Amino acid sequence: MLSVTLLASGSSGNCAVVKTDDAQVLVDAGTPYKTLAARMAYLGLEPADTAAILVTHEHTDHVSGLRVAARRLDIPVYLSKGTDRKTAFTGDSHVVGADDPFTVRDLHVQPLAASHDAEEPLAFAFRSGDSRAAILTDTGIATPAMHKVVRKAQFLALEANHDEQVLMAGRYPAYLKQRILSDEGHLSNAQAGCLLMESASDALSGVTLAHLSEQNNTVQLARETISHMISHRNDVSLELDVGQRHAVSRTAVIEDGCFSWQGALRTLPFLINRA
Repeated sequence: MLSVTLLASGSSGNCAVVKTDDAQVLVDAGTPYKTLAARMAYLGLEPADTAAILVTHEHTDHVSGLRVAARRLDIPVYLSKGTDRKTAFTGDSHVVGADDPFTVRDLHVQPLAASHDAEEPLAFAFRSGDSRAAILTDTGIATPAMHKVVRKAQFLALEANHDEQVLMAGRYPAYLKQRILSDEGHLSNAQAGCLLMESASDALSGVTLAHLSEQNNTVQLARETISHMISHRNDVSLELDVGQRHAVSRTAVIEDGCFSWQGALRTLPFLINRA
């Protein structure tokens, strides 16, 4: 069994929980620990069962709660050399790179190089038995390694940060628009759709769109854009969900070769930035 749930998604905080029969890990800790723990409890998960935290990069919306979470849970942190240097993390850390797969109990983790304006950003692909999933966010381009992962994945949490036309017509200053649109920025709805059109296989059953911009995207726009693009692939049939800023996503579950969603999108009464 392999499951993925987004506890928080967006520029105000990012955190996901990945579970197998024997392992539970967090990907990023960009929320206060109390918020993280409360959201896990809402799902019936014990924070104390967490075996590790995997860090994508050093930006605040991914690491603001890292030190407290790692200390409170007394668990190791896996991060790149560049992220380790930028965060100056002083706890139990394991430095990994894009060519350094590792295991946490029965969870096999493959780090992937991401293209983002951070020191050494990573994305992560996961395998447990025959179940495969990946979290691909905070990257300005879909790299060849990401395309390879998508070809084998049964589930993806995939960045769909912005609509390019909405971004260009919006109030962001020119330098910020260029940063977001650059090869070291964020995937747009169209880029996410292209990745799925080009590389999704009939094994891919579910996608949760992640890291949506509050100013430059909407749930409806992201869903409609990508649904329309993937509809041109008659050989692919997948269920599309959208992770939201102040909500816990549905849980994607892969078990015995079958994919399913558990739960419903849950907008919780506590705010992401409130301790």
